[in-house]
Amino acid sequence: MKMKRCMSKVGRQSCHGVKGYIDIGMLIELLGELLVGLLVLSVTLVSTASAVLPQLTELVSGDSGQEATMELQMVEIAVAAYQADHDGNLPTVGGFPRAIEMDEYIPSGVAALQGTYTLYGPTGEVIQTSYPEGSSLLNSLILLDSLG
Repeated sequence: MKMKRCMSKVGRQSCHGVKGYIDIGMLIELLGELLVGLLVLSVTLVSTASAVLPQLTELVSGDSGQEATMELQMVEIAVAAYQADHDGNLPTVGGFPRAIEMDEYIPSGVAALQGTYTLYGPTGEVIQTSYPEGSSLLNSLILLDSLG
C-alpha cells in the first residue's frame, strides 16, 4: 500500500488526495473573503439607510410645507388646463375651485384638496389661503392613490 505524501507550502500543509483533509490555508482565505463581503454589505446597508431615513422621517413627521406646495402646483396646473380647454377663460372666481368646473382637472376632484384656494381674476393667479397641519404620510398616500 502506498502512502500519500504531505508537502509543506509556505507554512500551509497540503495533503492532496487524503480523504477528509481540509486545507487550513484555504479555509482561512475563504473566511477572510466572507468577512470582507459581510463588511462591504454592512457598509452598503448603512449608507443606504443614512440616505433614506431622513426622507422617510420627514414624510412620517408631517412636513406639510412641501405637501402644501405640491397641492398648490396641482391646482395651478388644473387652472391652466381649464384655460386651455375654454379658450383662455378662467374658472369662476367666486367660490373657487367649484367642483362643477374643476373636478375633471384635479385628481379625485375638488373634494380631495386639503387646502383652500382663491383665484385672482385679472391674472388667473391661484393663491393658497390656508393649508391644514396634519399627517403628511396619510395625505401623501391619498394623493398617490388618486393619481394611480
